[in-house]
Amino acid sequence: MIDKNIKKRFEIFQDKTQKDQSLLNYHNIRINRYLALCGVGSRREVEKFILEGKVLVNGVPVKDLTYKVKKDDLVIFQGKRITPIKKHIYIALNKPVGYVVTHKHFKNERSIYDLIPRSLKQKYNLGYAGRLDKMSRGLVILSSDGIFLHHLTHPKYKVLKKYYVQLDTPILSYDLNLLTGRGVEDGGELLKAITIVVKDAEKNIYEVVLGEGKKRHIRRMFSALLYDVIDLYRVAIGKLDLEKIPLKEGSFIEFDPSLIWEDNPENQYLFELYKKLEK
Repeated sequence: MIDKNIKKRFEIFQDKTQKDQSLLNYHNIRINRYLALCGVGSRREVEKFILEGKVLVNGVPVKDLTYKVKKDDLVIFQGKRITPIKKHIYIALNKPVGYVVTHKHFKNERSIYDLIPRSLKQKYNLGYAGRLDKMSRGLVILSSDGIFLHHLTHPKYKVLKKYYVQLDTPILSYDLNLLTGRGVEDGGELLKAITIVVKDAEKNIYEVVLGEGKKRHIRRMFSALLYDVIDLYRVAIGKLDLEKIPLKEGSFIEFDPSLIWEDNPENQYLFELYKKLEK
């Protein structure tokens, strides 16, 4: 059962999103939201593009985040005109070790986008949520839906991420309590986990659940206490779990976006919303 506050949030969000889905209403909205609706990336990503002057409106770089796109505006990003997408795609990718999670092309580096067929990349402007470093593996989500990516990455939506982490030595009890309690500081950031439990004591493999993922969060967290991470495998984002989906490394599948929030009462309104948008 959905409580009154969540129901109210859903109704507001639903009304707002229904307006966004109508091409007649794709004007007079802020430039960052417009870019997100075009599938350029999450809110945070598109704001960076705007501030860097990479977005042109009628031939002029627009760095003002409060600028509202008008009906007849010509919006250009990376040399192409962009318009809101009517139908989005949602992809779950099992990233292998050795691939970087980035749009940029680096010499002698393999990107996760090399694993996606050219036809899909030409049709959709795919952003990503859940960056993994080059030597980590596991679940990465790609989508043309920038607002969906924002929901995955913003802490207020409480999308949990589950990892299997192999360390060089067992975790001491004191360190375990510290990592799941007040956390450890590294580079001015507080790093901690929601839970850490033993998965395979003989191999020093632990199940680690994060509520918010900072850059190289797990590696930095353990390194601060002098543990070396031998293997880092992200197995789940929300309810999307690679243990329930037989997906080989380097492969991907399309999925129903509402699956992320399934059985999560706090975000039931998002579950209902994405179910409705997929129909």
